[in-house]
Amino acid sequence: MRRKATIPLVLMTCLWGTAVPAVTLNSRTSAITYATPDGVQHVWVFATSPTNLYAASSDDNWTWMDLGQPPSGQGISVPSAITYRDPSVGQAFAVFVTTDDGHLRVNAYLPSSGWQW
Repeated sequence: MRRKATIPLVLMTCLWGTAVPAVTLNSRTSAITYATPDGVQHVWVFATSPTNLYAASSDDNWTWMDLGQPPSGQGISVPSAITYRDPSVGQAFAVFVTTDDGHLRVNAYLPSSGWQW
């Protein structure tokens, strides 16, 4: 068990070299792992700038992608992420942040519709 807990830390250490150009990401991140039905392991890491959410995955060669800013236009906190199996669409993700006005915002990924705030 202890070995599995160190995997996200090792991967986060590797990701620091993949920062988004001209954007400073917060040093605190959230990571999730999941396995496809055929047993292939995947990892996603989430980080924030003062206003936007970013993600990098083992599927995309650890390239940071900008998932945008919450609809409120407020600054955001450090992310917290979960993954779950949705029987109707498969693997789904939800990343939670709080905004400067104190609201909880969710950026969710569903295979049928992609990332949406």
